[in-house]
Amino acid sequence: MKNALFENYLKWFQNHRNSYPNTPPLVEENFTLKELHTYEVIKNAEQIADFLSFSHEELFLAKTTALFHDLGRFQQFYQYQTFLDRISANHAELSVTILRKDSVLSHLSEKESSLILDAILYHNRYEIPLDAPKKTTLFSKILRDSDKLDIWRVLADYYYEQRRNNKNPALEYGLLDNGKYSPFVVESFKKNECIKIEDRKTVNDIIVYHLSWIFNVYFPITLKLADERKLFDKIFSALPDSPEKKEVFASFQEFMNKAAKCF
Repeated sequence: MKNALFENYLKWFQNHRNSYPNTPPLVEENFTLKELHTYEVIKNAEQIADFLSFSHEELFLAKTTALFHDLGRFQQFYQYQTFLDRISANHAELSVTILRKDSVLSHLSEKESSLILDAILYHNRYEIPLDAPKKTTLFSKILRDSDKLDIWRVLADYYYEQRRNNKNPALEYGLLDNGKYSPFVVESFKKNECIKIEDRKTVNDIIVYHLSWIFNVYFPITLKLADERKLFDKIFSALPDSPEKKEVFASFQEFMNKAAKCF
């Protein structure tokens, strides 16, 4: 039954994605980017769920949360032509608003739907609320790790290869492309701290910001999968050689060598 329900959710998601009229090329490019991202996040959630020996019911919840986590990105980009929440709208809140408005999760129990909606709400926050229920926290962690994994893929593909021939302004957020790093960003990374969105000032800062997510990974399988897919190798190769890159890479290697003992 849950397999059939998930397939219905998948069809609903695809219909929603295609419901925005007259999408110009830049919008269509980023709709496709987010659609593919969603499918990859689902695959990542399945792998983490398998690592955790989830039941069929738990797997359904993890996959459904992944399917709808970025639903609001379509409305956000259609309306504002940006993925920056602070100058447009909180995409997680948009996702929840759309799901509630269209009663998408009405076939589920209140407990299940609340868990899915809360995990979606928390996925783009700096931290999961400390007072979140234990099960909600678990599924939030799965979603956040699944999301990180695929954003690293998007970042690796874009900066390693695609950017040379086709720059996408939506992935650079209008930041300076001057080959430099903000000192605070580099120092935060060296302290094994997750960098905050508002601290990014340059394109290189964007890359280091995303790399800093390694310090907030919840499951060993997440870093193992990223390492196996050579995502970090590609990301680092996209950064120009500089003393700052060497400092960041040294801190990265030290952290990953310790983390590898848990793989």
